[in-house]
Amino acid sequence: MPFHALSVDAERLSALHDGLARFRAGPPSEGGARTVDGDAAIAARRWFADEMRRDGLAVHTDAAGTVFGRLGPPDGASVMIGARLDAGDGALGCAVGLECVRALRAAGRMPRHPIDVVATTGARCGQGNAGDGPAGLETDETARRRDEAIRAFVEIHAEAGPALGHSTASVGVVQSLAGRCAVEVMLSGRADPAGTTPMAMRADAFVGLAEIGGALRTIAERVGTEEARITIGRVELAPNVPDAIVGDATFTVLVQDVTPRAMLAMRAEIGAEIARAAVRHGLTSRIVTRGWAEPLTLDKALAARLLAEASTLGIDARAMVSGAAHDARFMAAVAPTGVIAIPSRERFAQGADIRPGATLALNGLAALAEA
Repeated sequence: MPFHALSVDAERLSALHDGLARFRAGPPSEGGARTVDGDAAIAARRWFADEMRRDGLAVHTDAAGTVFGRLGPPDGASVMIGARLDAGDGALGCAVGLECVRALRAAGRMPRHPIDVVATTGARCGQGNAGDGPAGLETDETARRRDEAIRAFVEIHAEAGPALGHSTASVGVVQSLAGRCAVEVMLSGRADPAGTTPMAMRADAFVGLAEIGGALRTIAERVGTEEARITIGRVELAPNVPDAIVGDATFTVLVQDVTPRAMLAMRAEIGAEIARAAVRHGLTSRIVTRGWAEPLTLDKALAARLLAEASTLGIDARAMVSGAAHDARFMAAVAPTGVIAIPSRERFAQGADIRPGATLALNGLAALAEA
């Protein structure tokens, strides 16, 4: 690592992350999701605000519950860093943001431009529509800061999927966000008794659902790009009992890819597969689009800057596409926006070393606040 590089304190960062993680309302297997107005989420935001005050930051919380902690000049365009505290392992991103400020202060480096550590709020992880934005940044606070101008927004994303955690790279620099199309599908058959209805006489909605689910990988490979993702999420069955045939199956399908053309092609193929399955099994079907978000290319200059900084620091970083829901999707319309992806310690990348990503965030933040 170059002699001029700033370093994070790994023990201090780990303690801060553990302090935030204890407020999670669900176990890691559920993503540790918290509702915005739940007691655990409120307590986590208050605790984080108190930590920032103890570090000498100017702290305030807006009407939506987003917590801001500022280091440096009280006025002027700021560099913002943070994550959505109440979704998944967002606690890691918030902890990295505050550790960056602590490391700057410990090194005697006061920024030329203000730095805002931001812990945003949003929908329960996994339950927002494809077009949802972060509730905590769509407020009067954003309007005020847009008037000031935001120099840059850097989101710290805890990457829970295996692609980064199982690669040789220790950090990801997100160059684009996959588009998201969310649909809800309703299949209706007959809820006949299981023991007295022959197999050939059934109109089983679950069989239709299973057949549709089995076709999704083929659809993605046939008409999507290599970044294509199709996911069946929430599933509701009625009746949902051992001795009755499922009469109604309602489920969500999330379609993701990096081009609108591929997304539309997959959406059309899924619709055709649903229609075929309904005919084969004597079902009726209904499809409702619940959300659409276009693929988004993030600020190219900022992504290149972060990748160059990683190279200078000797950090193995990879350019990547992210299919996760990000505050960056909304903030990209307001300011140059980048995302640093760090392998989550609590999901696929058990025991992952978060120091490289935190070090990149620290040095990148320092450079942005001095430019």
